[in-house]
Amino acid sequence: MTEFPEFCYQTFRVTGDGTTKAGPRHRNSVCPACLKAWAVGKIREGRLYVRCPVPDCGRSLQTLELKTLVPQNDYNLLVMDQRSGG
Repeated sequence: MTEFPEFCYQTFRVTGDGTTKAGPRHRNSVCPACLKAWAVGKIREGRLYVRCPVPDCGRSLQTLELKTLVPQNDYNLLVMDQRSGG
C-alpha cells in the first residue's frame, strides 16, 4: 500500500499529543482500519518508524500509538527491529 485513499480520512486522529493537525496538507482524522493496514504494511516492510500516511505530513506515529493500533506480533517485530537498529 503506497498511496493512502482519499476517502479514508474519517475517524482516527493522527496526532500523538491530543492536538488536531489541520490545514491544506493534513486532514483531521483517518479511519482506524486503514491506518492499521498502513502501519502493519510498513512494519512488515522492515521500517523502523511508521510515517503518517497523510501526504507531506512527515510525522512518525509514536511507538505507543502503534501498540494500540497493530496486532501484538507486529508491534513486537517493530520494537525488536528498533532495538537492533534494523
